[in-house]
Amino acid sequence: MDSIDVVAEANEEYLSAGDAARLLCVSARTVSRWADQGRIPHLVTLGGHRRFRKSSVMKLLGSAQRDGDSTAATPV
Repeated sequence: MDSIDVVAEANEEYLSAGDAARLLCVSARTVSRWADQGRIPHLVTLGGHRRFRKSSVMKLLGSAQRDGDSTAATPV
């Protein structure tokens, strides 16, 4: 990872599972399950909590809306 990647990652906004779930119109458990399945990238904090890049969540939301499913984001 070069210094540009580190700066970009440091400026990235991260969401909790609950915050991501609200944006995606699903439960926090569903977001956690998707993370376990590798369907949505995440980081784990030192305290063991998952954090999701807002850009990844918005990308997932956008793909669900393009597919015509505006009530829940179903990862591909």
